[in-house]
Amino acid sequence: MSYIQKLIDAQNDIIIICDEKFNTKYINKSFYKYFRKDRLEEIISFLKKRNFNEEFKIKLKNYRDEKFTFLAKLTKIDDDISISLVNITKLTAYQNSLIQSNLHLVEFKSIVDKFLIVSKTDINGKITYVNDKFVKISGYSKEELLGISHNIVRHPDMPSYVFKNMWKTIKSGNIWQGVIKNRKKNGGYYYVKTMIAPLFNSKKKIKEFIALRIDITELIIAKEKAHKAKKAKEIFLANMSHEIRTPLTGIIGFIEILQKKMLPAEIKEIIETISNSADTLLNIVNDILNLSKIETEGVIIQKNSFNPTHSFINTIKLFKARALEKNINYIYNIDINDCIISDEHRLKQILANLIGNAIKFTPNNGTVKINIQTKNEKKDSVIIDFSIEDTGIGIPKEKLKQLFKPFAQVEGTEANYGGSGLGLYISSQIIKKLGGKLEVITEENKGSKFYFSLEFRKCNKIKEIKEMKNKNISLKGKILIAEDNKVNQELIKALLKTRGEIEVVVVNNGEEALNKFKEEKFDLVLMDIFMPVMMGIEATKLILEYEKLNHIPHTPIVVLTANALDGDKEKFLSKGFDDYIAKPIKIQELDRILTKYLKKDNLSANLAKEMGLDEDIISQLLSLYFDNIYTDLEALKTAIVDKNIDKIRVVSHKIAGSSGAVHFDRVHKIAKEIEVSARNKIDINYKEYFEKLLLEIENYKQNLKIDDLK
Repeated sequence: MSYIQKLIDAQNDIIIICDEKFNTKYINKSFYKYFRKDRLEEIISFLKKRNFNEEFKIKLKNYRDEKFTFLAKLTKIDDDISISLVNITKLTAYQNSLIQSNLHLVEFKSIVDKFLIVSKTDINGKITYVNDKFVKISGYSKEELLGISHNIVRHPDMPSYVFKNMWKTIKSGNIWQGVIKNRKKNGGYYYVKTMIAPLFNSKKKIKEFIALRIDITELIIAKEKAHKAKKAKEIFLANMSHEIRTPLTGIIGFIEILQKKMLPAEIKEIIETISNSADTLLNIVNDILNLSKIETEGVIIQKNSFNPTHSFINTIKLFKARALEKNINYIYNIDINDCIISDEHRLKQILANLIGNAIKFTPNNGTVKINIQTKNEKKDSVIIDFSIEDTGIGIPKEKLKQLFKPFAQVEGTEANYGGSGLGLYISSQIIKKLGGKLEVITEENKGSKFYFSLEFRKCNKIKEIKEMKNKNISLKGKILIAEDNKVNQELIKALLKTRGEIEVVVVNNGEEALNKFKEEKFDLVLMDIFMPVMMGIEATKLILEYEKLNHIPHTPIVVLTANALDGDKEKFLSKGFDDYIAKPIKIQELDRILTKYLKKDNLSANLAKEMGLDEDIISQLLSLYFDNIYTDLEALKTAIVDKNIDKIRVVSHKIAGSSGAVHFDRVHKIAKEIEVSARNKIDINYKEYFEKLLLEIENYKQNLKIDDLK
């Protein structure tokens, strides 16, 4: 066998050598992998009809009846003819698959183009492709867009940091997602939820970017409308609260003053009736406004540590007089932990609603039982059962489904018992938010039992601080009152008149308050919110800026407002106010504010009462405090200058501890904020906090008499 024949036999392709008349001269071995020799004449007969050097496909069955596709070619070599058959069966299947994949890709692209806004850019942000939806929504033609920077549709409302972050993300090979406001050709706008992804070449380098977007303009506009509607409702509620509570402040306040006077029994009875009517009206107003607040924002829960026994007993005792008026057997039993973590205000609100209803719907000589007991206690938590049971009118079974809905009242009770029909609904919503369910067992004309269970986290026992009684309060100071309502001005002056040597300056709006504050020195500011010329929030902001600019020790500013919806207190405290009194003014709340912020005759004596120590010991403690505090302040100042965070943490911790020990609460709070920031490596303006600290320490020192430091 010649070398050429050996070479031909080694080929995987079929090769047949013929003479000019197609008589077979040689067949390589690959032929016999597919066919027997009896097929040779048939195959040659078919092939010899084709032109030389023409490639064409031919389908043949092998001796096993399997189908194969060959790429055939006839070639003239001198006096011979070479026939080659290359098996392309697998290649054909791959091509078919590729064609099918391309068809799927086209289908996918048409679906994407139908629902998504698509564009592609080069690595510099110039547009290389846009689909029809992009053209339609932007208002630009493809010719106007291609080759142009993509920021042609960038809206000026969009902050630059969004795009800086986007480019940083996609250039690092990651996908960026976000919401973008784009500008149309006609100046209009549209919002798109956007996903931008990098596309890579064979060397895994970014070659371009593709952006897929969904038009969410209608959704954004709907959200904006909903937000505006919510804001409008909040403003309406605030105005309603102000307009209704402001006159009630004068009525209830002056009633309380009259009740303390020596008056004939007949007049006292009339005053008592007016007082009860005003309280009823206030409760109804509170219920309606709280319902609106719940519908607008839902139930807001703010948890804190407190002694539930002390808190619940105080709430229960509020209704004792009302129960005695009806000769009701008023029984309560409380057996629970000393400290839990929950929303104290909300729990008291629930109890007040349920106890108030029980007394209201129980006839004379009936019984009201309140039971609050631990059901199950674990290491860190406790489940407490609450129940309020009465021997009142009960509730018909057919009315139970409506019982916990707003404005629901048992038929016939509206005229006889009054109320808004909101107490149970509000209570049930709060209990639900706290993780429980308000339920009832009732029988008409025999009574009802409302009950629920809640799980609470436990905490360490809280040290009770006894409040000063009104008759023992004797304070000194100068108070600036910003209040536009003349009745309320007179009421506050009358209330303050009986509480010590207090000088009162009254102004009618925020602008007058700011000017008066700059002219005179005050120990306390009581600031209304809704006033003409300048509102209370703006006035407070300007006062705080004036103090900071002129390095003046801070004067406490207490908001005095008819905005008493849930969450209002926290909102005002976040605006820079030090404390909060809701209208109508409660004497106990006013006394708390005065006691907290005004000067006492003798600071040592008051600290002695609070801490249960002798005045001599307190004086020694204060002397020791001021002997050491300035050394600590110097150390803190040096640490701040040196940016020594660990030293800042250690020294501020020491200052917080010593200040807390002598009940210098404002100093303790600022020092604690510095300590926590240093511990958590939070970058705050330590110099500014140091100045605040120094001012408050000087403020405390100014409030002390010389003999306090002996």
